[in-house]
Formats: sequence, C-alpha cells, structure tokens
Amino acid sequence: MKINVTTIRKGIRYLKHYGWKEFFIRLQEKQAQEAIPYNDWYEKIKPTEAELAEQRKISRKWKEAPKISIVVPLYNTPETFLREMIESVMASTYENWELCLADGTPGESVIPAIVQKYQQNDRKIIDNDVSRVVYQKLKENGGIAENTNAAIAMAGGDYIAFLDHDDVITPDALYEMADRIIKGRKQGKEPEGKGRAHLGNEAYGDVMGEVRNEKKQLENKGTGTDSDGSLLAVRLFGSQRNIGNGSRDTGGDT
Repeated sequence: MKINVTTIRKGIRYLKHYGWKEFFIRLQEKQAQEAIPYNDWYEKIKPTEAELAEQRKISRKWKEAPKISIVVPLYNTPETFLREMIESVMASTYENWELCLADGTPGESVIPAIVQKYQQNDRKIIDNDVSRVVYQKLKENGGIAENTNAAIAMAGGDYIAFLDHDDVITPDALYEMADRIIKGRKQGKEPEGKGRAHLGNEAYGDVMGEVRNEKKQLENKGTGTDSDGSLLAVRLFGSQRNIGNGSRDTGGDT
C-alpha cells in the first residue's frame, strides 16, 4: 500500500470517525486487496480528459438513454466522505442519473444542509427545477438492508445501482454502464453481467439486468428481488478508500 499525504489524511479521518477497531479491519482488508496491483493498471487505462469530453458528447445524443438510479444508504456519514461521494456522481460524463440518499442518521446532523446545497447546484447545472439528487430523512435507522430498501423505493430510474456512502465512482463509470445497456438493446437482448466499469480506485461494476418492476413491488415485498427473479439491477460494487474496500457494510448497523 502506497503511503502518501492523501492516504494518511484519509486514514486519520476514518480513524476519528469509526475508531481503532474499524480502522484496523479496513487496513487489513486494504493490505489483502492490494496483492493485485489495480491502481497501477487503472492509471494506464483510465480515460483522458478528451475522452471524457467525447463521452459527454456521445451520450447526449443517445435515444432512449436508460436512467440509472444510484441508491445510497446514509448513516452518520462523515462530511468529507459525503461530499466526495456526491461530487463523484455529479462529475459523471453520463448525465441521465439520479442519486437517491436514504438517511438513517439519528437526531440532528449536517447531512440535510449539505445535500440541499448540492441539490441547488445540480438544479443550476441541468437548468431544471427538480434536482437529480434525491434525499429522504428516515424516521429511524433500519440498518444497512432496510436503509438500502428505502433508497430503492425512492428510485424512479430504469436501472438501480448500489453505492456505499463512503465510496466514489470515476467519471466514466455510468457511461460505461449505459453504453453496455444500449449496445445490448440494439442486439435485441439485455446485458447479462458481462459489462464492467471502474468505480473509485479499485472496483468493478457488473451489469445484472434491468428493473422491470417498479418501486410498488419493492414497497409491497420489502426486498430488492422479486420472487420470480424478474427484478434485477445494475450493481456497482464500490471500493474507493485508501483504507479498506467496498465489501464491508458501513452504511448502518445490521
């Protein structure tokens, strides 16, 4: 694991918020994960600024572009992590998305005020009265599963994507997802889990299928999967922090 000013600063922030036990768990996960030199590989293949600009240009011309709802359960999210997560989504080259934030943080916090500012900024960016950043303060913390289901119930997109509250995505992540979906449709079939996109520093996203049943079924069943298996999702497996990876639940108590 590379030690630099950025990793030290992020490590200190994580330690202050989560304590020594969680810090060491994350550190061990990170050390095990870096047996595979992902960072060096990604630095070689990540898109240039010119390529990102071209992605914006191309995706704006797509007809029937799928709307991707990114669902995030919040729970005592550190301000820095919250800002980085939202800003990473807003920097996406693919613009047909919505960010659904279900906040299970107990009592008062700075989260609503922070989100409101980003909503105001987003409305200016897209020149619309309705922001793509959607926020709901939950009555109580239901844990990572129930908070995630609450965020899914807020979603109005064609596809669902999952992201942890302390992760970020790269600017091209949603574009790669949407590109794969559109190409599959042109071939007369839906993607079947072969598409990949880069999330944060060390992660992948697998296209798992389109949400064919809307949020009413989610509310009735209280789950992210239909009994007949027809409700699928684009799942983004987040992994960004220089301490730890996205496989560990940090969005609330289980």
